[in-house]
Amino acid sequence: MERLIDVASYPVLPVLDKLLQNKSTKKNIIWATDTYASFGNGFQDTDQIDRTLLLQHADVIRPRIRKSMEDQAQRTRKKAEVFTPAWVCNEMNNVCDEDWFHRKNVFNTPQEDHSWVPTEGKIELPKRKRWQCYVDSRRLEITCGEAPYLCSRYDASTGERIEPLNRRIGIVDRKLRVVNENTQTREEWVKWAVRALDASYGYEYQGDNVLIARVNLYLTFIDYYKERWGEIPPGKLLRKIANRIAWNIWQMDGLKDIVPTGKPYEEFHQMTFGELFSSDWEEAERKMEEAVAIPAVTYNWRSKLSVLFRKVKEKTMKALQGFLRPEFLNRVDEIITFNHLTEENFLGIADIMLKELQDSLSTRGLSLFWDDDLRRLLVKKAYSVTYGARNLRRTIQKELEDPISEAIIDSFEHPISAIRIRVEGETVKLDIT
Repeated sequence: MERLIDVASYPVLPVLDKLLQNKSTKKNIIWATDTYASFGNGFQDTDQIDRTLLLQHADVIRPRIRKSMEDQAQRTRKKAEVFTPAWVCNEMNNVCDEDWFHRKNVFNTPQEDHSWVPTEGKIELPKRKRWQCYVDSRRLEITCGEAPYLCSRYDASTGERIEPLNRRIGIVDRKLRVVNENTQTREEWVKWAVRALDASYGYEYQGDNVLIARVNLYLTFIDYYKERWGEIPPGKLLRKIANRIAWNIWQMDGLKDIVPTGKPYEEFHQMTFGELFSSDWEEAERKMEEAVAIPAVTYNWRSKLSVLFRKVKEKTMKALQGFLRPEFLNRVDEIITFNHLTEENFLGIADIMLKELQDSLSTRGLSLFWDDDLRRLLVKKAYSVTYGARNLRRTIQKELEDPISEAIIDSFEHPISAIRIRVEGETVKLDIT
């Protein structure tokens, strides 16, 4: 039987140390399951997954479908671990994309027998949206298991490989397809393929699943690179990808936002009299270390800052308390935190606003044209982390809408038919015909 996951072979083995890292603890991820306890020391519930010990029993890291029926049943009872068929993942991802693209069945068309037919040809983007924005759109798979929503190398419910690549239905698969269709050079492809991974996140409790999810994402990147460029990515790039995946797929108790097995968070542990004068200082230190739960950490690759979940939620709740009544806050189930707009986001928004102005003028029989330099000048004048896109709207009104309105009024006796906007240095000029 074909092995879907093989941590002891190339190309996984050279980056296995990276894929085992826990960025929150600066150690390795832990097993967080007693499934492998029979192997002895190093395989207990709270033990870190040691690379050397793991490679002595490398075949234990395999998808749930390839585990024994007894193991599957036990993990279902203890951890509520279940299979998610690929067709279910596809349907749910299709709903997410329907919201972004404003139409159904963008990447494939589901069939009554739970199969799907891939969309032929290049994926058509909605008006006023850029493919880069889709690649950068952030997605999170909660309690991700083997990450079937993020990537779909195989159907988690059957173990069957999903091939060719255009049949894959994961979030990252879809993003990489868009990257494939819209980039020309290898340098550009790598840049946006990496950004596709940067914007794709997941967390999971059990260490073996965390590792499998990471390996699946890692091999997915390699699959698309190999199809596009006909070779395996260079080693330096592979280690870069493995490191990013180790940040983006993290081990966490989703109910507490902490590393598994940690006790409830406390800022300070008061040592007992016995601990203070104990001759077994290592044991005392171990108890102190265990007494403080470690909050889970991930990374925002656009702002280049690590993110502490607990702190983000606390700050968000404090902000909400300033203007929301307590009875409303008690009904809040989830908090979504939006990141600051980047200059690249502003360029996309400028495109939308300029198109809106163009459409408005076209209803009056006027044609509007502009040079690409205009977008960059508008963003240069308007970009503000604090005020966001509102500042861009004010800049367009001041630099474009007001002068165009004046030109239309002044030309009442001799109506104009076209306006071309150009840039001279830091100034916007209107050529009216």
